[in-house]
Amino acid sequence: MANAYILVMFGILVAKGVGFLRDMALSALFGASATSDIYYQVFGVASLVFTAVGSALSTLIIKNINKTEHSSPDAQRSYAAYFIRSISLLIIIVMALLYAFARPISMLLLPGRSGADYDLAVKLMYIMLPSFLFIAVAYMMSGLLQNRRKFFLPSIMSLPYNLLAVIAVYMGVSGVETISIITTLGWFLHIVILMPPFYKEGYRFFAPKRGIDTSGGVKNVAETVYIFISGMMFQLCFLIDRTFVGGEAGVTTTLTYASQLFITFSGVFVVALSSVVFPAISQNYEHGEMKYVRELIGYIIKIMMSIFVFYLIAVVFFGEDIIALLYERGNFTHDVTERVSTAFVIYSFGIFGYLAQNLLNKVLYISGRYKMTVIGTIVTVALKIALDVFAVPRFGANAAAVTTTLLLTLYAIYVAICLHGVIGSFLSKELGFSVLKILLCAAVSVVSLILSLNFIDTAALPDKIEFLVPLFIACGVYAIAMFLSGVLKDLFSTPLSKNR
Repeated sequence: MANAYILVMFGILVAKGVGFLRDMALSALFGASATSDIYYQVFGVASLVFTAVGSALSTLIIKNINKTEHSSPDAQRSYAAYFIRSISLLIIIVMALLYAFARPISMLLLPGRSGADYDLAVKLMYIMLPSFLFIAVAYMMSGLLQNRRKFFLPSIMSLPYNLLAVIAVYMGVSGVETISIITTLGWFLHIVILMPPFYKEGYRFFAPKRGIDTSGGVKNVAETVYIFISGMMFQLCFLIDRTFVGGEAGVTTTLTYASQLFITFSGVFVVALSSVVFPAISQNYEHGEMKYVRELIGYIIKIMMSIFVFYLIAVVFFGEDIIALLYERGNFTHDVTERVSTAFVIYSFGIFGYLAQNLLNKVLYISGRYKMTVIGTIVTVALKIALDVFAVPRFGANAAAVTTTLLLTLYAIYVAICLHGVIGSFLSKELGFSVLKILLCAAVSVVSLILSLNFIDTAALPDKIEFLVPLFIACGVYAIAMFLSGVLKDLFSTPLSKNR
């Protein structure tokens, strides 16, 4: 499984790398304008809301298929086909309602817009709504493959879409409506790339209901709703931010770039770890292996701390340089870079809330403690709206990012407390010492970074890549310190190496 994590992380890096090219192409095309605000806010419904539903369905199908009544391979395949068909029918019904209410939904997403802007938003909503079904089916297929330890193709399922978008822009496609059509087609390609391994594993979309209990349909819908609500916290916070700052043209786009970049960087590690570890957590929890589950949670905390501590160092020192290198071209000016980088740095400190929502929440789902995550999400979102109503008009767009980061960090603490009550104490002394060593290694790397900034001459390099020299030096020092302190050895000697 440790090898699987590295493989999945590599796959996600490849897909996200092409995704960066897509974002770079679109940022140069749109810049930060009223048109880009409309596209990204409507696209946010697909990329944030619909993917949250898809993630919830992926979690639920892994949880349910590991139940003892679905233990035989034939029963699992029959249940998978039944689950996908039932959920797809429900989503088609919901899509019909969304089409009927597309105009008021567009007005809610883009307050203060009217005339041609409003008509464009409605048109883009019509174009992108089919992606709801495509995303949901793709994520259910992905969950089934992950449960069979088929990790690589699910990790790169966004690659065809990203390639298609990049090729379209560089071939001269510039109309926002055409880009929206390409986006919807791109979501369909998620299904296409997963079809070969899906069928190879014996799964089908239509299979007889043999040996399975189909009486739990209402329960499945309820659980999907609970997981969807809980998985929407991060996405809703970002949507609320963009809605509250939408009065000024370009500001919505600014926060979109910042939040997307944050999710892209953090998602490489969190999504990879979740893909590999969650099936193991689900299977061991169902068989009562609670000690092993606690060991996995402790390992997750260690590996995420070792990654994200240095990630935050890089963002704090070089956030603006990273944004300039990735996006600053065409209509994406240096002024936009400065605004995006500030929001990006602020959002990045919400990383542990992102981990709590995308991985630790799932342990609570397995135990059926939906009330904990739903209440936490509702309280967080309600506080988010209240704080933005007060803070954004007084302190500007960055205040929205600050309130999001603060609330998500508090949510991470809340989930850790809830988790302790479900699986027992996972915060051991050994984990505490590991975290302390990681922080000391980070401090050493900061010292090396400051020294390199003051004493190494990088004037011969192009301006946009000068920062890479001190960043690589700091990264090397951090890796050496982690090795000498024994942290790296500890990370590669984990419960993931045991075949459960």
